[in-house]
Formats: sequence, C-alpha cells, structure tokens
Amino acid sequence: MKQFKQKCVCGIIMSLFLSASAYCIDIVVMPISYYELEGNNLVKKEYEKDIRTDLADRLNRYYNVQFDNTPLNDRLAGATESDARRVAEFYQTNYVLYGIIRKERNSLYAELKLYNAQQKKSEVFFAADAPDQFDRLIKNVSENILDWFHTDRDKLDAVKNEIAILRQEMESMKADTKGRRKQDSEDPPGEPPVKEFTLRIPVKAGYWTYVKNDWVDFVQGTVEATLGVEIVPELQFPSIGGMRNELSIGLLFGYRYGTSARENVSLNVHDIVINPVLTYHLNCYTNNWILFGIGAFFEVDIWHIEEEQYNHVTDSIETLTGLSLLLGYSYRINRRVTIDIGLNSYFYFTADTSPVLRPFLGTSVTLLGGMYEK
Repeated sequence: MKQFKQKCVCGIIMSLFLSASAYCIDIVVMPISYYELEGNNLVKKEYEKDIRTDLADRLNRYYNVQFDNTPLNDRLAGATESDARRVAEFYQTNYVLYGIIRKERNSLYAELKLYNAQQKKSEVFFAADAPDQFDRLIKNVSENILDWFHTDRDKLDAVKNEIAILRQEMESMKADTKGRRKQDSEDPPGEPPVKEFTLRIPVKAGYWTYVKNDWVDFVQGTVEATLGVEIVPELQFPSIGGMRNELSIGLLFGYRYGTSARENVSLNVHDIVINPVLTYHLNCYTNNWILFGIGAFFEVDIWHIEEEQYNHVTDSIETLTGLSLLLGYSYRINRRVTIDIGLNSYFYFTADTSPVLRPFLGTSVTLLGGMYEK
C-alpha cells in the first residue's frame, strides 16, 4: 500500500507538471533553408545573414528560443513536419519553428511553419518584401508569429487537454484505491480573463443616405468623416467557446456633407455629430472580430437652400438627437492597427425625420495596451 501511495503521488506531480508546461512556451528553431529562383527551378543556397539568429532575436524577447542543428533528412527540400515532430519529441517541447526563405525575381518571400505538438498540426506564416528588405521581412513574419501566440484559443485548448488527462488519471487512482472518499467532480475553474486597459483612436470615412424616399429625393448624402476615442476598460468577460470578447466605450466626432438631389434647388447641408457609443467586440476567428454597438447622438445641421424658381434663399440651423446602432467587422492586423468596416444607423427622436444609413471604412490605432489585441 505504501508503494502504491508513492506511485500515486508521483503520478499527481507528473500530471501537474504537464499541466503547468502548457504555460511555459519554448520554441525550438530548426534550420531555415534559403532558395533562389534560377530559370524555372529553386536552387538552395547559403544566405549572407544568419536567418535563425535574426528570428530568435525577435522571438526570445517573450519566449525561450533554442536551436536544433540536427541534419535534415532531405537537405534539398528543407525541414518537413515529420522533422518537426521528431524535434518536438527530442526536446520535450510543444512548438517547433521551421520553413524556408526564397528569392523570386523582384521579391523575397518567407514561409515559416510553427508545429504544435499537442494539436499535431502546423500553423503557417507568410510575409513578402523587396529583395533588399530582409530585416523588414523578418520583422513582419516574427510579429505575425508573436501575434498568434497572443491569442488565447490555442493555449486554452492545450490547457483543457491537459486538464482532461489529469482528470482521467485521478479517476483511475480513485478506482484503484478502495475506501477513499469520493472527491468533488466539479469542473476546474477556467483561466481568468485577461485584464488590460486599452486606448484606441478610430478614424473612419464613408457615405450616408436617408432611408425614406421623399428625403432621398430632396437630399443626397455624399461624404462623412469621423474621428474619436475608444477605451476598453480592464473589466473583461469570460471567453465564449474559446473566443475572447470585450466591451468598449467610445466618443465619436463626425462631419457630414449633403447636397440637393432636385433640379432648380441648390442645397448644402453641413452636419456636425457627437456620438457616444458602447460597442461589444467578439473574436470570431484569429484576427477577425464582429462588432455590435449602441449609442446616442447629438447632431447640429446647418442648411443652406437656394430655390432658383422663386429666387429665395434659406439659411437655418437645426439640432437633433437620436439613437445609433452599429454592426461592423474589424480585422486586427497587429497589436497597433485594425481595419474596420461596417454600417451605422441613426434613428431620430423627431417624428418627421428619416433614419440615416452610414456605411463606413476606417482604421483604429491603439495608443495604450493592445498586448492581447488578437
């Protein structure tokens, strides 16, 4: 019985070690092959710089990077996934980086793969640049790899897998140990959500139009520009099926210009819009986010109307308030810059005013935070 208890304790310690290893991310870098296009064939050559060292200089700022110098099975083809699997088993690590750099005509390409031993698959990272921009090429592909590590989805899947293994071992130990009290079978708590204060500056440009036909016939919306500030507080929500989600508070300042859609009427409308908004962000897949927003707005409309038929000029200023609804999509290129596209709808509290549709395209620049943008 004493020997059995010792085995149980050793098993528990080993299982806990395996679970903890999901958080200790080591990357082993295999030889990176370099090729040049000669005629219609790619010829393997030695590059003037040490590709692996340049990669490691950027990756080891956050993770422990090691080199593997084992000769490849196929020197001409470069490293393969089977080579990466062998290296992962030898170093007892989860991540192995391998791939190629190739020069074709007027471009330099990087195609790197990160083998994930727990998922038994490889993530592929591409980058391209001019032949004389090797440093920038390595910088871009390294940032892509680091951005991938910032996602919680893969790490959560790995942790869940280790927790499942630990639970199975505990169940087998309980079955073998007679007379023990049954332990609680509640699921272990998940990872607490990341808490990070983020400050973004959104910039948008678009087109606007009224919805009702009589307003569309009278006023033709043309251009719109918006600048604002968006804050993501430290309070965050638990992930939904491995997908991050967050709530932001924004204040947008917009300018719109419209003109007449009728003959014999010269009309110019200048709108100044202040729009506080709450936006819910859902990380649906890697860098892709879906946006849902609701807010209120205050609008000042400056009208100038010239009726040529009656030789009559009207200048007026009107203030309006209402409700805004947002549906959008955001692609987060990196921790600093996103591309945003969507539709913002305005519904006025004034009964005789038409709702407004505002499709837009823009970008958001992160000034503070952003370590977990992906």
